[in-house]
Amino acid sequence: MSSLDKDIFIEVPDEKTGEIQQYLLTPTKQKKVYKGDWVMMFQEGLTHVAKLNLKGETLRVYMILLAKLDYENWLRIRQKDIAKELNMNPPHVSRAIKELFEHGILVKGPKVGASNTYRLDPSFAFRGRDKNLEQVRKEVKHLKIIK
Repeated sequence: MSSLDKDIFIEVPDEKTGEIQQYLLTPTKQKKVYKGDWVMMFQEGLTHVAKLNLKGETLRVYMILLAKLDYENWLRIRQKDIAKELNMNPPHVSRAIKELFEHGILVKGPKVGASNTYRLDPSFAFRGRDKNLEQVRKEVKHLKIIK
C-alpha cells in the first residue's frame, strides 16, 4: 500500500481565528475492474448442488454451463458442442442435462430457430445486473410451471 492509499490528517489554520483545524483526507477508492466473464454464485445453491451428489459427467456439464452462462442466465449451446468441448459422448451430455432438469437447476426456454435454449435457475448462480435478479427469478419460476 503506497502513501497515496492511506487516510491522512492535515492541519490548516483558520484565517479569521488562527485556530488549527484538522481535516481528514480520504483517498478516492478506485473501482476494481475485472477482466473476463464472471458469474455470481449463491452459497445456498452451492450447498444444494453439493448435497445432490452429482456424478462426474453431470457435474462437468454443470460446470461448463456455468462457464457459458449468458446475461440473465440464458444458455444457448448445442449439446454436441458441449460433448466436443468436454470430450464426452453426446448421449452422456443429454443424460446429464436431463438430470439437471430433474433437479430444477436448468429449465427449458423457448426454441430459437432449431436450437433449444435453457435457463439456469438463479438460486444457483446469476449473471447479469443485480437489479434484474428478482425479475429473472420470476421468469424462471414461470418457465418451471409451463414446462
